[in-house]
Amino acid sequence: MDKGFVRLVGNKVQGVSRLLGRYLEEQPNENSALLRMFGDVHSYNNNLKAALEHRLSQVENLDGVLNRYLRQGVGDFPEHPGMFLSSVHGMLEQALTLIWKAECWDTQKNRPWIPSEWFSLWQRNEEKIPEEWKTRFPEGGQRLRLLDLMTGTQKSDRLARCATKNTYVLANALQGFRDFGVHPKAAEIDLGTAYAALHLCVELAALLARELPNSN
Repeated sequence: MDKGFVRLVGNKVQGVSRLLGRYLEEQPNENSALLRMFGDVHSYNNNLKAALEHRLSQVENLDGVLNRYLRQGVGDFPEHPGMFLSSVHGMLEQALTLIWKAECWDTQKNRPWIPSEWFSLWQRNEEKIPEEWKTRFPEGGQRLRLLDLMTGTQKSDRLARCATKNTYVLANALQGFRDFGVHPKAAEIDLGTAYAALHLCVELAALLARELPNSN
């Protein structure tokens, strides 16, 4: 007030200089910065990559393999979204491997397995479980069903020590992107679709870094 920028009139503060007010209105602020970066489709497509790169840099204890996949994948945007989607398969495989190693890993045979007590509980709760799981660890999309059961259902409590239902939801969503990336059937891959997959990958990697012990 003593600088002449504003003045007190009764109980109200008023501006003095119209020129100063116009100048301040023209200065960059948070809203105008967002408009410059994401105000149109072209800006959005070019700047979302930097936003996701920044989000990735915030993740501590990130698994080295996932980090490599994500760093290489981010480099494919925005010019080559199809290249990134083709790598979602590897990222999902690594994420599931990290989960199995933390939850149900046979160290002697160096492979995942399903504890017999899990089967007993699920059978008592009348969960639908493929019979072959008792002799062979599930493959493909069936592993997402296992992750769903491990992290709790309406019938059964969560059995996983570390992984949560958030883990399942993100991994299950990535399964669809994984299938699309492996078998696109010559479809033109939309940039926004690929960005959605990248965002899911980053958040799944961040979640695993928080949930799993020694995931890096």
